[in-house]
Amino acid sequence: MGLIGPNGAGKTTVFNLASGVLPPSGGRVIFRGEDITGLKPHRIAGKGLTRTFQQTMLVGEMSVLQNVLLGCHLASDRRPWAVLLNTPGARAKDRRSEEKAKELVDFFGLSKLRDVLAKNLPHGHQRSLAIAMALASEPQLIMLDEPVAGMNPVETADTMNRIRRIRDRGTTVLGPVMK
Repeated sequence: MGLIGPNGAGKTTVFNLASGVLPPSGGRVIFRGEDITGLKPHRIAGKGLTRTFQQTMLVGEMSVLQNVLLGCHLASDRRPWAVLLNTPGARAKDRRSEEKAKELVDFFGLSKLRDVLAKNLPHGHQRSLAIAMALASEPQLIMLDEPVAGMNPVETADTMNRIRRIRDRGTTVLGPVMK
């Protein structure tokens, strides 16, 4: 699906309403038959709806891999007591999350930058990392707000190809119009 409109038409506002960043002034937000109106963004993401932002949102003081691991934790049902006690189950979940994070880092062509702090990445890589973080939570719907803004033509083509592959793997993408 694509959401098309000129600057100022409200595309980002739709994303903010659907993802819980802004509360609606009226009406309801329904996702997969469930009313998610008023839920916090992390609760909505936990239900399978994630998004990226026009302004890239990363944890600059963390590495590429650590940023993607943050997204993985939304999909992981880690129990606080199990983490504190470092149980075998918690360690196994951590290993699975790290494997998934490494796969996403590889998928976005960031393997050689895995240990680089996010703040030190060039703009195009930061945009790709933001999409990787959103995908790490295993969403059913990912909303991409201006995913190629500020990218050069090569980065744009690479990102659009990855977005097609995400779509072809079964994740619904709401964002740039693709052929």
